[in-house]
Amino acid sequence: MKGLKFFLGLVLAVSGLALAAPPQRVKQPVWNLALFDGSSYTSTMAPRAIGDVYLLANATNVIQVVQTEVYWWDITREYMADLEKLNKSLPGKLEVRKDGKIYRTISKVRFCFEYTQGMYQQGKLLTGKAADAAYKRYQERTEKYWNEYMEYSQKQAAYENALKEYMKNPKGKAPAQPTQPQGPNYYVTEAQDGFIVKLPLGNYTARLVDGKGRAVPGTEKKVEAWGPRRSGIGYVARPESKWTMQRDSTDPGESLYSQGKETIYFSAFHQSQFNEYRFVKLSKLEQPSSGSGSQYVYKWRPMGAVPAEYKMEVLYNGKLLQTIPLGRFNVEQVPGASLGYNIVSAKDDEEAMFSAYKVPVKKQGAYLLRLRDETGKIVPGSTRTLESISKVNPWPIYVLALLPLLWGAWALVKRQVKKRDF
Repeated sequence: MKGLKFFLGLVLAVSGLALAAPPQRVKQPVWNLALFDGSSYTSTMAPRAIGDVYLLANATNVIQVVQTEVYWWDITREYMADLEKLNKSLPGKLEVRKDGKIYRTISKVRFCFEYTQGMYQQGKLLTGKAADAAYKRYQERTEKYWNEYMEYSQKQAAYENALKEYMKNPKGKAPAQPTQPQGPNYYVTEAQDGFIVKLPLGNYTARLVDGKGRAVPGTEKKVEAWGPRRSGIGYVARPESKWTMQRDSTDPGESLYSQGKETIYFSAFHQSQFNEYRFVKLSKLEQPSSGSGSQYVYKWRPMGAVPAEYKMEVLYNGKLLQTIPLGRFNVEQVPGASLGYNIVSAKDDEEAMFSAYKVPVKKQGAYLLRLRDETGKIVPGSTRTLESISKVNPWPIYVLALLPLLWGAWALVKRQVKKRDF
């Protein structure tokens, strides 16, 4: 018995040491990727064990080949890179081959990403001298903000002391509170060197080659440049009376519904239908099991807001009812004890919460909605049917729901009367 306890204890101790041991790190070449998914750039990586890379065709992507330490993190089932410890850019050019022949040889260029605020905004890729200039401007703007904030902190401390003295004898004019400075409302990543890759549909192989054209071991990958199954226009429908109950419309064949007379705000955006497996790989390439089971699944994804020049046509019974320009709106909460919201026109782009087409529904029946671009052509995939149905009076339903309760109350009263008579 004692021998069994000793054996079990030894097993638990060894298991604990195994679990506590750090994962083994292996120094190797790694592809660091900034891949465009149609609306923004996502970051992922491909170590030596990941041989297949997926890119959106005809989209601009960024590839960096670096030397770092890679380890397997069993908790999340993914490869991870210790870039803080080692992140050495490997010299050379990226050689892209197709059908066994050199298709393109790409040299490194400077690049960075600029991120701005706004709905459906994406990181903007800057290359060459523009990348260094943008990062320099951002650094100067950030430094200016911190200098202004330090000055503000001193003024704020002086103001608080002056306010305390004033409160002891509140005569005359109170001290003025300093205005807090505003920092930059955008962000620019540090400029780096990388390969800017844009490939048409097809299958390729890519590898790093040195100055003599020799392949750098461990850097070769299979690259599939793929595209969406189809594209179109998606909508977000916001009823004026039920602002928080918005509905997304991604399928061009579906119908939308409204009740009675109401105004609906339609925000329009470009969308594409992607293979879910390949789309997931754009951001989770380092996870071998990511996207498993979705090889034959297709989903619509937003690709960015439509241009301001697009106009919406509203047809009723086959006749053009009105043409509506794209407007910018804000949402204001109703003041006072009553809850609710009012949708009002925005003064400028900075104040606007969303852009939309304001569609008033005044008649019962079927409406047809569609967009026309700046050249007057109907935008493919933008047509939707809007069915306006009459409002249902809910009171008969409430009365029917109360009938069992009323009958039960009547039966209870009648029973009490019978007891008293008895």
